[in-house]
Amino acid sequence: MDELIIGILSEISQYDNALRSEKSQIGKLKKVQAGCWMGGPAPFGYKLVDGMLEENPDESKWVKRIYEQYLDGVPNVKIKAELEENGVMPRR
Repeated sequence: MDELIIGILSEISQYDNALRSEKSQIGKLKKVQAGCWMGGPAPFGYKLVDGMLEENPDESKWVKRIYEQYLDGVPNVKIKAELEENGVMPRR
């Protein structure tokens, strides 16, 4: 009898955990669809304002410069050197 009750309670617990996990995932998905940022510090070139990503003009000009140089075939080492010369540092 004890094994039967433990087995039933175990199945109920597994179902409850799965249901809670699904609700959590749905909630996170809705926040992302609403435009909220759900990933820690904002990426370089953006800033967090009330949980939403907004362009950071001081950093975004460097992001655009990086992409332009990359598309022109400038080696990553030279791009990195230019960023260091201008005091542009990553967030972390």
